[in-house]
Amino acid sequence: MTSGVFFCLFFFFFFFLTCDLLYISFAEGAATVEKTIVVDQGGLGNFKTIQEAINSIPDQNTQWIEINVKSGVYREKVSIPASKPYILLQGNGMGSTVIDWNGHSDNSSPPSNGSIVAFPLASTFDSATFTVLAENFVARDITFKNSYNINNEAAVAQAVAALVGGDKSAFYRCGFRGYQDTLCDFLGRHYFSSCWIEGAVDFIFGFAQSIYVSSSLWSTIQGPQPGWLTAHAKLNDTSEGGSNMTFAESNCTGLGANRSQRVKWEKALDPKQLEYFVSNTFIDKEGWLAQQP
Repeated sequence: MTSGVFFCLFFFFFFFLTCDLLYISFAEGAATVEKTIVVDQGGLGNFKTIQEAINSIPDQNTQWIEINVKSGVYREKVSIPASKPYILLQGNGMGSTVIDWNGHSDNSSPPSNGSIVAFPLASTFDSATFTVLAENFVARDITFKNSYNINNEAAVAQAVAALVGGDKSAFYRCGFRGYQDTLCDFLGRHYFSSCWIEGAVDFIFGFAQSIYVSSSLWSTIQGPQPGWLTAHAKLNDTSEGGSNMTFAESNCTGLGANRSQRVKWEKALDPKQLEYFVSNTFIDKEGWLAQQP
């Protein structure tokens, strides 16, 4: 894929979607935020680090809590465990609030901390700058960045910017920046709106059932070698998934949108078939998006 912005519909088993084709309206603000925690590096908030704010939230929380992160580059690894649902992570803008770390995979030895998958894949997953495993998570106006090898100056290694492994997660106007394996859309149902995702090799991968709408995917790899947008993250040959896959494009624009040299078996979806993939009901039959703040 030539460097540049590529607006397109990609449908895989884990149902990734990015397009300008359809704008889906739903209510933001249906749920009430019961508490706001302010994070400010200058000491003008409740905490100076994002992880401290997360740690302050009680396990098995049942009320929406906003963590308002003021402008700045926060050099830390951030993790939201499965025991801390109902968190809204609010930044001051994609270019103003950044969580940045430079972790990368090292398969020479097992990771020292517990991991959600077995070694050696654990090394890739544990490289993530940001990890969320909790259900009901929302992020707005913030960038998740893994700065390892982002300018392709070091040895190529998996370096995840964000790992999303909880059900019912939504991201609005968020950035995901890395080089290899930028966004691990791991497990659960997820919604991405007006996001920026960039990388070079497999920069979206995972098992999740997700919709990407009105989002920009930027391939940073330099020619003549093409970039890879996505890969299905099968943990082994017997893993479920990946056997029922649909790939289609519709109303794509950009340097990579010319289909004249594509494989002949690529399927062209009619409007009714396309609606099945891009409708919110595909991930949101019970209306969980409208119930989030």
